[in-house]
Parts: sequence; C-alpha cells; structure tokens
Amino acid sequence: MDWLAFTEFTASNSILEIIKVSPFLANYGQHPQMGFKPFSNVPCLAYQALQVAEANEFVKKIEEL
Repeated sequence: MDWLAFTEFTASNSILEIIKVSPFLANYGQHPQMGFKPFSNVPCLAYQALQVAEANEFVKKIEEL
C-alpha cells in the first residue's frame, strides 16, 4: 500500500487550528471526494454499467491523445 498517498490525503483533509478548515477546502473550496457512491435513484447495476461506459470513454480519449 502506498502510505505516502494515504498520509497526504489525511493531512490535507484535517482541520487546521489556525484557519479552522482543512487545507484541501482552503485550496479548492470543497471537501475531497472520499469514495464513489451510486445515486440513490439509480439501481446499482445500472450505475455500474454507467461507470463502465464512462471508464471506456475515458480510456478511448486517452488513447486518442
């Protein structure tokens, strides 16, 4: 496991006493995405199919570049 990435994520997501927000929130204006969750109104299998389609599209664009 890449502990450095995990440590960096944790540090960037911790609230700093002096500014009262996390460094990530201060830099980007939003909290970091901590995972992928399906939309509540979309069935799980349909959501997975959507993810696969989006991933395939992303791969296609990268290959074209």
